[in-house]
Amino acid sequence: MSEALDRALNSHLGVAAERQSVLERRVGERELRYDPDEGVLEGEDLRLAAWPLAVRSEGGLRWAWGADSGWPAASLRAAESLRRLAVEHGLDELLEPVVPTERLSERAASLLAVGLSDADGVLCVPHGGQETLFLVRDREGPERSKFADPALLQRSFENLAREVPLPDPRAAFAQTLAARGFSVREEEGAVVGLAVDGQRLVGRFDGAGRLLSLERETTPPAEGARLDGLSWEQNPEGGWRLRLGALGVGLFGRLLARRALAGESFRVRGERGLELCVEPGPPAVAVEGKGMLLRLDEETAREMLSLLRPRCGEVRVPGLSDLVLEVVPSEQTDADGKALRTLGWEPLPTPDWAIEPEALAAEREARAHARARRRRRLRWACVAALLLSPFCVVAFAVFALRHRPYRIPAAFAAPPPGVGLALGRGLRLRYLGVSGYELTDGKTVLLLDPVLTRPTLLELLSGPIDSDPQLVQRIRRADYILINHAHHDHAIDAPAIARRTGATVVGSPSVLNLCRSRGVPESQLLLASPGRRLRLGTFVCDVRATKHSAILGIENPMAGTVPPDAGPLWFFQYTNDGGRAYRLTGGGTTLWWHVSSHYEPGGMDLPATNLIFGFAGEPMTADKARALVADVGPRRVFPTHYDNFFQPRERGLGLLPTVDVEEGIALLRAADPSLDVWLLDYDQAVELPPDD
Repeated sequence: MSEALDRALNSHLGVAAERQSVLERRVGERELRYDPDEGVLEGEDLRLAAWPLAVRSEGGLRWAWGADSGWPAASLRAAESLRRLAVEHGLDELLEPVVPTERLSERAASLLAVGLSDADGVLCVPHGGQETLFLVRDREGPERSKFADPALLQRSFENLAREVPLPDPRAAFAQTLAARGFSVREEEGAVVGLAVDGQRLVGRFDGAGRLLSLERETTPPAEGARLDGLSWEQNPEGGWRLRLGALGVGLFGRLLARRALAGESFRVRGERGLELCVEPGPPAVAVEGKGMLLRLDEETAREMLSLLRPRCGEVRVPGLSDLVLEVVPSEQTDADGKALRTLGWEPLPTPDWAIEPEALAAEREARAHARARRRRRLRWACVAALLLSPFCVVAFAVFALRHRPYRIPAAFAAPPPGVGLALGRGLRLRYLGVSGYELTDGKTVLLLDPVLTRPTLLELLSGPIDSDPQLVQRIRRADYILINHAHHDHAIDAPAIARRTGATVVGSPSVLNLCRSRGVPESQLLLASPGRRLRLGTFVCDVRATKHSAILGIENPMAGTVPPDAGPLWFFQYTNDGGRAYRLTGGGTTLWWHVSSHYEPGGMDLPATNLIFGFAGEPMTADKARALVADVGPRRVFPTHYDNFFQPRERGLGLLPTVDVEEGIALLRAADPSLDVWLLDYDQAVELPPDD
């Protein structure tokens, strides 16, 4: 026999034997039969909920879960539950389909099943030509109590010691007493259990651990004595008063709920806490101060006394009028809390497997209603979340896109313009914001993505957007306007500037349609087809196709072509049909203008000494930096599209929250340590010297 089985027998057999003896006395000599449709054992005026546990076979017990008897799956809940409990407790002996009698007797196995499963007992009834053991729950029997009846416990343990060879009777006796509410201690080699009413169970054992005698001693409580959280006081009119801590009310909780709170009257008085007064005559009601007094009728009082007498020794209650249970405030009985928990008269919970089919259906229906209520609440919560989420997203975005001033570090600052351009050499580059620049060789003026109108996030979400005429007036001259793609942060001001200056707009079909819809004549529109070389005044322009960087994981966001007759447009209607990168040659200087942060090797197939490259969207990586250096071979790089274009230019330079411009610069310089990487502030100009 394993140590786990020894522990289980010592822990469970005593309590199980007590329940078994109560059940056997209740059944008596009745002949029972099993009704598989209702799952009950029936006899003369008796119905017991029952579940097949095992059948008798040659050599031992065969568990129902291992027997080929055609039991319905629902009826095997108890057997399967016992099997799971055996796994949890490491009881390998109970996991075999057949338990040999020589390893574990039928009585021991049955009682162990009762103890582990929290059943009321096991009954053997013929069924289907076999002797079948059924696990039983007796719902109409006497209420269980966590506090044991000493006389019943004495009888059941004596019978148990005769019927079952306990591994350690001494330990089993101590475990049983402790589980049933007794305070256990050793006295002169005996195991003594002290009940809250003063009764003692004394088990005497020999040196081998065999039970020699089990005696019950009764000691009436003395006046004022305290017995494990109880105190007794003499009433002036006679009888006794039993004082409990607040937790002791659990001893009578079922009765109070069934009788007193279901219609019996009660009154509140004084500072004495809860007093339960038993008096003859009709109930009365009164309210006086704090505390509670429950006044019960004589029938209910007699039921109460039948519950009290096994726990009250020889206390007399003359005339049913003098017994008072007083519950004092819990702060006065904290020291008694542990003992008072053992006094609680509480029914043990019914295991899931022991719920009757009707009750189980009712419970399932209740759970279904609860799930339906939860689903309804979840749906309303989802609806509320959907309604509130746009506001939350907007609030978060507004917070994230707030203006945070950025001061360009000295290491990234461009030198002031020289005098080369005045001598007819090189180019001058002025930063307009976002990805916009003014580029000139002194003869021809090019505007690259000239965006001065910068709608805020709230303006973008509140309706159509268009160019601000007052801001556009700052542009006094332009010969050509080159647009990367048709999104509003690149092209919104191009039509107004073209109408104001007469400049030619160079871009994709979507860009040109945007200009047509805003009244720019065809003579001022020039299609920038990828691979084409254009002559723009004194500049030569080579056009290459680019791909827009991904935004929030979306490839080519807001794709499409603006119609030539477009009216007022929301920001998402400024659609992109493909970006352009431009290599500009003028004043003996070459410059690549590549706004997108997405780059594939070979995308810029011509060298240039100057590179403008976008930083918004996709972050700079070491591989991307090496590819740019290898394909273009620049001496100077100007990061672009890194500023917060959701804020007006007047507030000064600020970075987009998702752009780490300084980390990108570090990667570029790691790819070519001789590279100059410069950041420009709004309207700051820098001179680009000739290549030779």
